Amino acid sequence: MNNIIETLGGMLRPASDLSRVEVIPTSIKPINDIVFYCGGIPRGRITEILAEESQGKSTFAQWLVSETQKQGGKAIWVDAEKTFDKNYAEKSGVDIANLSMLDFSFAQDLFYKIKLIFAYNMFDIVVVDSVNSVLPAELADAKIESLSMNERLISAKIWSSFFYTLEGGYRIKDLNTGKLVKSNVITNIINEKKLVQEEDEYIHKISQKKTALILINHKNPKVGVQFGTKWYTPGGKRKDFAYSIRLDISRKKTETGQVAGVKNVLKYRIIEVRAVKNKVGIPLGTTQLKMDKDGRIFPLDEQDVEELKEVELVDEIQKISDEEIEVEGSAFDKLSKKLQ
Repeated sequence: MNNIIETLGGMLRPASDLSRVEVIPTSIKPINDIVFYCGGIPRGRITEILAEESQGKSTFAQWLVSETQKQGGKAIWVDAEKTFDKNYAEKSGVDIANLSMLDFSFAQDLFYKIKLIFAYNMFDIVVVDSVNSVLPAELADAKIESLSMNERLISAKIWSSFFYTLEGGYRIKDLNTGKLVKSNVITNIINEKKLVQEEDEYIHKISQKKTALILINHKNPKVGVQFGTKWYTPGGKRKDFAYSIRLDISRKKTETGQVAGVKNVLKYRIIEVRAVKNKVGIPLGTTQLKMDKDGRIFPLDEQDVEELKEVELVDEIQKISDEEIEVEGSAFDKLSKKLQ
């Protein structure tokens, strides 16, 4: 044992010396302590926001950006879908004058730029909207109907490679100077050929940085699937392991009304945020939030909670089957328990 300690030298340290994950706290306590569980948006980690269309993915990500900016943090938004609305973002609380928009051509170009952002460690949050819209250069001129199975896997392969380098470590050159970018952490390496310990000041890892990477992703339906999960998220299976947190957003209620003489105008919606995966806290933490028509997000008040219970009760009534209604008292027992 002593020989091993001598060989590894300063590369060994007790687990008690490990520091907690740094976070960017938000203004809503249930998000910090129940969903993220670690106190806020984890720095040096990848967080995925996944949902079906029109559930509030981008709006929730904009709120995370605004929360970061309010604390003096710097943010970058990658508008891969070309759907970013600066007026809506500003209404939702984003300081668009201090929000950097990152342009890119293909996936390989974007990955280099994101790795460079992490290497310089100057930004606090980076949002990519969305994974599904990042196209590999190899598929730029391809026709979908003529793609072979191997070609269809190109997107998943390059995303997997990107995640491997972010987590495992990479060296990167500055495009202007052509020199390797120095890291903020010196890595100790044993050179097996020379049997000497060396220090490498050019290895970058996402876990050693202060930047939080937020990836927005879509729930795509699986065709012909009757059992198990009926949806998947683009980017390959490797990404599911790379994410420290996966947030599933679903709309629970939508309130519309008459505004300025116009009927059926969206007033607000109630969304549910659920951490289906959490490697920095306890998973499956869930909370509901109120999202108004301008994209601002608030915690629920008592009236919202009562109205949400009524909506859930109606859903439960609709789920009761005819067979259960035929059994005397069973359906009413279920409803009475919900009302209590």
